Parts: sequence; structure tokens; C-alpha cells
Amino acid sequence: MNASDFLLREKYGGRSSLAFFMDLLRLKLGEPLAYLIGWQPFLDLKIDLRFKPLIPRPETEFWLSEYVLAKYKSQAKYKTQLKVLDIFSGSGCLGLAFAKALPSSSVTLSDKSKKTLKQINLNAKINNVQNIKIVRSDIFENLNEKYDLILANPPYVPFGHISSSVLLYEPLEAVLATDKGLKIIKKFLKEAKKHLKDGGEIFMEFEEGQASEILVFLDKLNLYSSMQILKDQYGKDRVLHLSL
Repeated sequence: MNASDFLLREKYGGRSSLAFFMDLLRLKLGEPLAYLIGWQPFLDLKIDLRFKPLIPRPETEFWLSEYVLAKYKSQAKYKTQLKVLDIFSGSGCLGLAFAKALPSSSVTLSDKSKKTLKQINLNAKINNVQNIKIVRSDIFENLNEKYDLILANPPYVPFGHISSSVLLYEPLEAVLATDKGLKIIKKFLKEAKKHLKDGGEIFMEFEEGQASEILVFLDKLNLYSSMQILKDQYGKDRVLHLSL
């Protein structure tokens, strides 16, 4: 099904109208389909987007499913109550999907934007996810606990790499970072160890092409016992896996 047919079915019940043709024009001008219909599927969730958070990407859905949930759902030791942090939460897709898949876990979702926190709270209610708490925090500013697992999708795109659609429609503070896209990543990696329990681990998304600089930076920090680069469904370096 193409985008216009999906828009017609999902938002207008298959019936054309003036509003539909106005939306069709917006779609042709580059506005993301997910914003036009107001939601995006993400694993077992329906992610509402009315406050215009970053739209969840297929790459993010892939690594959460293949590298995180596949591991944590299959091992008996993870059936106990895990403390999990979804930092830079945005729409809440990562933390909410984990919390729904492992209801015995306790998941904290954090972001610095008040508007984004409203979006997370709404998505938790829509998807009936209750084993969470929501914290307003600029990286680790208001987070004082230690976690078994940290999930992170920080802003990591250099300005010259951003697409016109993202530039025009999506929240730039959730996407852009200076220092070749690594400024926020570096700050996060410096501070994250203090918020991990013994044996804890981190899964962090980054942009293709950043892996070597991230690994050099981590070698200098010398904070983590294990470092691994994982690929997305397209065979591109996409996720950093760290453990203590």
C-alpha cells in the first residue's frame, strides 16, 4: 500500500474529502506520513505523535527487537525486576516497548523537554504501560539511580547530514549535535558508567560513519570492560553495546 492510500485508509476511513486532498498536498511537499496520520507503529505499540516528537525509525525498532528484547526475554535471570533507563526518550518508544515486553521490569524514561514528557505520558496511557516512571532530565542531571540497562538514542546527526524533511518538520534538538554529531554522545558516555550497576550494559544508537571515532574516544576513557559495534537491518554500523 502506498503512502496516499495508507493516509486515506487510516485517517479518513477510505473516504476522500477536501481535508484528505489538503493532507495529500502536504504529503507531496514532504511532510512525514506519520505526522499526518498522527501515529507510528513500533513493535507492539501505537506511538502517538501529536506533540511532534522525533518519529521512531525502523533502525531503532530493529536493534531494540533483535539485540535487546531477544536477549532479555529469552534468559530466565531477566525475568526478575530489572531497572532500566531510556534516556533521550523522545516519543518513549524504546522504554515503553521494553516495559511492555517485560512487565516485571521497572523502566525510567527521561527527556529534557516538557512537551516530550507529555508525549511519553500519553503514549504510556494509550498502550496501557504502567511499570514506568517519567523524569525530566538533561542527560543525567536529575537521575541519581543505578540501572541494569540503559537504552539511548541521543542527538547524533551533524548539520550537513540532515535531510530536508527532518530539517523542516522534526524537532532539531532531538537530532542535531555539534562536534561531527558526537558532542552529546561523548558527554553521555563519560557520565553513563556512574549510573550502571555491576554487570550493567548500554545500547546506544549512532550514525553510520561515527563508529571509529566513538571507539577511539572510549579507549581514552577506559571506563568499560566490553565494547561492541552492532549493525542495523541494512548492514550499517548503528549501535554501540557497552558493558561493565
